[in-house]
Amino acid sequence: MDKSVKRFYGIVMLFLLVFSFYPIGMGVRIFVLQSQYGNILPEEYAQHVIPYAAVCSSILVTISLYPIVSKIRRFSVPAASIIGLGLFAGVEWFIEKNTINTMAAYSTFQWQLTHSVGITDAMHSFHKLYDPTYRMHHLLVSFLLILLITGTVYNYGNVMPLNDRAKKAVFCMQAIFTALFIVFCAAVNITHFFNGPSGSLAPFSSVITGFFFVLAGVNFGIYLAVYLINKNMLISILLPAAGTCLITLVTYLGEYRALNGVLYRFGYTKLFQMTPFTVMTLTDMLIVPASGLLTALLVYAAREYGKKAEFN
Repeated sequence: MDKSVKRFYGIVMLFLLVFSFYPIGMGVRIFVLQSQYGNILPEEYAQHVIPYAAVCSSILVTISLYPIVSKIRRFSVPAASIIGLGLFAGVEWFIEKNTINTMAAYSTFQWQLTHSVGITDAMHSFHKLYDPTYRMHHLLVSFLLILLITGTVYNYGNVMPLNDRAKKAVFCMQAIFTALFIVFCAAVNITHFFNGPSGSLAPFSSVITGFFFVLAGVNFGIYLAVYLINKNMLISILLPAAGTCLITLVTYLGEYRALNGVLYRFGYTKLFQMTPFTVMTLTDMLIVPASGLLTALLVYAAREYGKKAEFN
């Protein structure tokens, strides 16, 4: 590794270690308790261990393998993504199968769901415990975090040495937006994003949640743009924008399933009331295309920056 790659690698590792300290520590604690006693007391279980213990541990291991995996150059990003997602699946499966020591003998996944979203009636409880689509939201966020972080780290050595201003610009956007997404994931949990099955969010939580939806989509769009930026304008701009809208919409769908068929409202005015025949408000419907438009503008700006650099 040259000096710039080593410096970037060191900064990212430090950043990840700071953010991963709590979830990995709690994950190790669960592993020790399960190994010693065969189950976990309710008061010993920490919120948000699922999915963040598996996410953080898989990312740290994958990034630690950078000196080895980066040697396969252009195939390093897909290889790192496969390693990261595989590790996540294994660790998450192990954590979810652990048992909370209660009369119902909940698994850790069932325990976290019922205590972070809440139960309103027996049927609601049944769906939360046995409907696998309830995990859609946390799996989507987990996959995004793994793809974005591993992609950013492994692409640095592939992109920065190139004399391609447009690709460098998109990569810098990817690094910035990935860092923002990590911060907002933490902020969403701090503001109790899943704290209740229905109702309106506080103003600060509304802003955080709205930006979270936008960032989820925009990050995926920019992730695609890194690979498509040198294609024709239609492909390089339209496909990332479409990917952004899709992921933002799926994020809403994940929230809809996690909240048993409702969405959080951001306020009480007409902008935040449900539209006919849907559970989405006008604000929700604006957020989806707005995220796609933002991605299109960012990619277009990167392309224009690259063109200007060629003429200078």
